[in-house]
Amino acid sequence: MAGIDEALITKLNEIHQEKYANSVERLLPDNTKLLKAIPFSKGGEGDGPEYRQPCLLSDELGFSTGEDAFEYNPPVPSNRKKAKIKGFDIALTSAMSISDAKLSVQDEKNYAENGGDIIKTMKLSFAKLLEILHMYGQDADGLAKIASVDVSESNNKQAEITFADRFAPAMWSGYENLKLDVFAGINRVNGEKKPLIIKTVKASEGKIIVTSKTEDLNFLSQGQTLHYYGFRDYEPVGMRNILSSSGQELFGISGADYSIWNANPFNANGKPLTMSMILNATASAVDRGLEEDVEVFVNVQHWNQLQDQLMAQRVFDSSYKKERTDIGSRAITYYGNNGMISIIPSIYTKIGDALIFPKKRFKRIGYQDITSGVPGVDASQSVWRRMEKRHGVQTTMWTNQSIFTAHPQKTMYVSGLSDQVTDSYSVSGAGAIASNSSDISNLKSENESLSASVQNLITENNLLKQSVDAMKTRLETLENA
Repeated sequence: MAGIDEALITKLNEIHQEKYANSVERLLPDNTKLLKAIPFSKGGEGDGPEYRQPCLLSDELGFSTGEDAFEYNPPVPSNRKKAKIKGFDIALTSAMSISDAKLSVQDEKNYAENGGDIIKTMKLSFAKLLEILHMYGQDADGLAKIASVDVSESNNKQAEITFADRFAPAMWSGYENLKLDVFAGINRVNGEKKPLIIKTVKASEGKIIVTSKTEDLNFLSQGQTLHYYGFRDYEPVGMRNILSSSGQELFGISGADYSIWNANPFNANGKPLTMSMILNATASAVDRGLEEDVEVFVNVQHWNQLQDQLMAQRVFDSSYKKERTDIGSRAITYYGNNGMISIIPSIYTKIGDALIFPKKRFKRIGYQDITSGVPGVDASQSVWRRMEKRHGVQTTMWTNQSIFTAHPQKTMYVSGLSDQVTDSYSVSGAGAIASNSSDISNLKSENESLSASVQNLITENNLLKQSVDAMKTRLETLENA
């Protein structure tokens, strides 16, 4: 575009490469725990946009036995097929005015507050989107399913949507102005290139207010699903689909043909999450060869359920101090027949779900992890570039990846969890049972009484020790006399 000094673009790219490129490449927010748990891996054998990974689907079975010089049975070779993994291209663009661009090149501090801040925010936003897609890409329920709709009487181009129970509040935080598609089954119900736009987010209530520039929103109804605009047919398969796959095709291999290619779905039937439930769900994978550590991704509400159970079991000992009591934990780890079971609180895992998997059996595979610039052009020349027909500069981030495992039989998906901590639940392994919230309260009261008794015993012990010391001193005095 005429009027934009090429030297300005060059300087922007130089400052970015010298001061910010490496730190931004490594930047991942703490709440994108799936991205941190599963490393990115460059694709192996490729054929156009697909990558192929050899997978063992059955054992070698050509055994023979007999007496003396017995005859071999014919070979029954193992079955091996190549899974097909498509790395999906995703891009994010942003822009900066010429005045902000000129301010950015004055010094490092100005760049950090303008261009640098834009790029860091882009990386955090991109990481959030990937975290959600890698969990729920191609999920039949999309980002959320609609429970009810209230179209404004004064403006039928605006409506309040209430989500069905299975949603993640944090998914929607910061999503004002996000564009959405609405589907009924496999059919989009909003007009082509006529997305809904989020006006207001009420994340804790499970509600959003959406608007449309052109359409009457009376077509919205219960049971429809919400998706990122334009993503419905172009997003990678997520963990939820992988971990619940049973008898279906996954990465080009049919679970109907090979039992080893099926995961282990487990229905909680509306009960709260307990450790015994996790052990029961994990047992089905142990029966099919799971002998390694797993991680359990759950929404923070289910994490709190487990914490309540642990607190109900807690008994205070002599380490108790009335001045301060530390309660709670950052990690919950159990040991099962498979090995270590780590419970991970994840703000992007939907309420009602638990995703259980051995992380070392997964990888994010594709051509490129999140990076800045234009594909095929050196980043030092393409992070910032001129905008066409606009008085500004723009930047792009992009990736090509998908999540993959060759061991779905070692994974588990728990559905139908209740988020109500007042429901009855049992705690195994510690000899404690809490049937409802009143029982938990009673147990806590008993613990408080026990703690007070322990403190009294400690006080009595200290007094007794003082008496013994006094007697020793008296005896020593007598002996010396």
